[in-house]
Amino acid sequence: MKTVKLVTGIISMISFLAINLQSCAIGISNALGLHMILDDTDLGMLGISEYILEDTYFGMNSIMFSFMLTAVISTMLLIAGIAGVATRKSKSGGITTGSIYIICAAICFAYAGNFGFLTIWSVLALAFGVIFIICSVPMKKALNA
Repeated sequence: MKTVKLVTGIISMISFLAINLQSCAIGISNALGLHMILDDTDLGMLGISEYILEDTYFGMNSIMFSFMLTAVISTMLLIAGIAGVATRKSKSGGITTGSIYIICAAICFAYAGNFGFLTIWSVLALAFGVIFIICSVPMKKALNA
């Protein structure tokens, strides 16, 4: 079980980089105005709906909100990955890490209808959260020696 937690934490830390690179690619394409050139299928591959480009969230446009959202999600995955690797031998650390993953998945699911790329990250975060909780529940408390 400790090995599963270690591998899951490392994958989570790597996904931090993937989310940030994807966010930068989307931001650069929008800054250059490529969303005007691309058709609907290309926008769908980037995870952007056509009507989203004009929407506003909490007083900011959808592009800026997308950056903020991906920054929060990627940071939560990085924190959960580091915590998961550091506390892979403890029951309470695994449950806490699983809770962080599930909160991240809930945030992703909340906005997945507007930003298509969040569906991938929400499923990944939910799977990692379930893995951490399932692997942590049967663990015995470590004996103080």
